[in-house]
Amino acid sequence: MAVLYGPLVLAGKLAPITHKPTSGTAVLIANKTNPTAGFLPVRNQPLAFKAQNMIKPGDVTFVPLYQVYDEYYSVYRDLFTQ
Repeated sequence: MAVLYGPLVLAGKLAPITHKPTSGTAVLIANKTNPTAGFLPVRNQPLAFKAQNMIKPGDVTFVPLYQVYDEYYSVYRDLFTQ
């Protein structure tokens, strides 16, 4: 699944290019009735959203793909529902 905000594709920022990304693949665990409920805007960062308690192994910040450089990121991730 990819995360969109209007026409923008959002990328989940994983780690700076100087570090190895977390081992394994991050997955999205969402509520069946409202899968975007855990995406909250990041204060003072336009078009940035924090997925709290939805990503395993840890929380991820999503920003427009065009803003990501010199970092590991993911666009597509597996979706599981609770």
